[in-house]
Amino acid sequence: MKSNPEYDEKFDIWQFGYMIYTCIAGAPPFEGTDNDTLLEDINAKSDTLCSSWTKKMCHQSGIDMIKACLSINPADRPSAAEIVKNKWIRDQRTKVELEDDIVKEFI
Repeated sequence: MKSNPEYDEKFDIWQFGYMIYTCIAGAPPFEGTDNDTLLEDINAKSDTLCSSWTKKMCHQSGIDMIKACLSINPADRPSAAEIVKNKWIRDQRTKVELEDDIVKEFI
């Protein structure tokens, strides 16, 4: 299998940000009928992503992380190690652990 020199961790980070954004917003962050219109939408929206989100939808540290993951420049995207240190990600993990403990009480 040939490796693709353009594919690295930063591509996975983009996909992670895209997936998390879609789960929270209920729609993808960018749209396009072909590569050209998709790239136009990415360039047009990159600075305004999550601007209409409320704190009920996502904590500011989560918004900042998602926006960083979806940065156009791969060098500006966080590493996976940085993502797991993000306050919002840590808080979500704690919530899941607490919910798991609550469920175990009823089993």
